Amino acid sequence: MNVRWHVFYGLLIVVLLLGLVGMGRQAGATAKPAKAELTAEEVFERLLANPRALQVVDMRGKKDYEEGRVPGAVRLALETVEKVDRYKETIFVSDDGDRKAFREKREMVLVPRNLRGGMVAWALARLPQDTGPYDPLKAGLIRPG
Repeated sequence: MNVRWHVFYGLLIVVLLLGLVGMGRQAGATAKPAKAELTAEEVFERLLANPRALQVVDMRGKKDYEEGRVPGAVRLALETVEKVDRYKETIFVSDDGDRKAFREKREMVLVPRNLRGGMVAWALARLPQDTGPYDPLKAGLIRPG
């Protein structure tokens, strides 16, 4: 085969690759980024729609956690760190939506979300809360029988 054809095919491949890269950048620029923060109402609606699609991790102390928490939330303590599913979309809950605490913990999972306003916003929205010690049966994670 002639050297000219090799050059022609090489240039054709380069042009096609540049076109594909340009299309990818354009698609990436128009894609809507996922929200890092969700409101209490958004979290509640998503929990109602499919409670097993999300995991809720409460970063507050034991006393605050037992006084009231998002239904099904697991308290983040040393013994529960290994129970956090890294591949599941995770809502992190603090007292007031502390972004610094969220930034420190978000590396634990692939799809982290912060509850905007934390439990203060949840309580102000008058959404249901679990109380007392964590109970997997009450949280709906274990089916009776």
